[in-house]
Amino acid sequence: MDVEGIDFFGFLGRPRLPIPTEGALARLRSARVLITGAGGALGSALAVTLARAGVKGLALLDHHENSLFELRQRLGQEAPDTRPEFFLVDVRNRGRLERTVRPWAPTVVYHLAAYKHVPTGEEFPEEVAATNVLGTRNLLQVLPPTVGRFVFSSTDKVVNPAGVYGATKRVVELMLLAQEAPTEFAVLRLVNTVGARGGVIRTFIGQLRAGLPVTVTDPEMTRYWIAFPEAIDFLVWGGGDPAARGIFVLELGPPIRLGDTVERLARVLGVDAPAVRITGPRPGEKFAEELTYPGEVTEEVVPGVIRRVAVGRPPVDAGRMAELIRRLECLVDAGDVAGLRDALFEAVWAGIPARFG
Repeated sequence: MDVEGIDFFGFLGRPRLPIPTEGALARLRSARVLITGAGGALGSALAVTLARAGVKGLALLDHHENSLFELRQRLGQEAPDTRPEFFLVDVRNRGRLERTVRPWAPTVVYHLAAYKHVPTGEEFPEEVAATNVLGTRNLLQVLPPTVGRFVFSSTDKVVNPAGVYGATKRVVELMLLAQEAPTEFAVLRLVNTVGARGGVIRTFIGQLRAGLPVTVTDPEMTRYWIAFPEAIDFLVWGGGDPAARGIFVLELGPPIRLGDTVERLARVLGVDAPAVRITGPRPGEKFAEELTYPGEVTEEVVPGVIRRVAVGRPPVDAGRMAELIRRLECLVDAGDVAGLRDALFEAVWAGIPARFG
């Protein structure tokens, strides 16, 4: 479904966030960059951005054959002078990952590979945990000493998660905070991205254009939104800016009601009085999403744009974290869905900031 030409900043009602990327791109040009999940919407766009910037080396890793094929075609058109390397690898396959990543010796890693849909986490929790948590564990275990910066695309759904997806992402945050390696970790809490493939905004646009009722879980639900280019800017900043060490959130102002979201999109598309069909919340969804835990304090890094979440000492130490991950792995292997859910949320609650203040 085509979203080209839609004024997403008109929908957001604000100008593009001035995320500083020039200095970050200048530093990334001398880097050997590995992107996992490179065939996804964000991974593909980031790959094009870095290819055009002329990074020293670019490795694009994904487990989906067609996504890598399409990315190869896209780069051939949009960055024809680039010579990236493509790797068809599942992050769940530790041996294959090690044989790929270590010899290539990246200096910057963008870890975007993940299952990202809330309903998927509720229906297939063992699959989501295996990729999001155990896949990240595998990647961390095979990182060569050349890696100086590791960027993880987190989400606002890690804050007091209601579902498996948010819980897996929070466990990864805690895992990264517990790392004792010299690598710098940049954890970016992304929010709902306007224009992203598979996002609800594309669904709304398709329904509005077709004259169909817009399916809304609850008009009073609130969500944070950024435009697709802002998400890429945030990732670029996280990979190349010296200040990008820790957990970061964007300053976005108040969240937007879903009812208002539909009305704004309708105005942008020139649709009068759109019909709305309320479907009710889906399992794992929160009524209102949050950017930080009540016990988390933030500090300004880029005035008016980016804030760092002040963590202090790791909420869960490396030894305890390793025990939790081993337990999750056993539950995934056993197909114990109930036990897996319990273990995920046990890990989440173990890392609540207020309990370690």
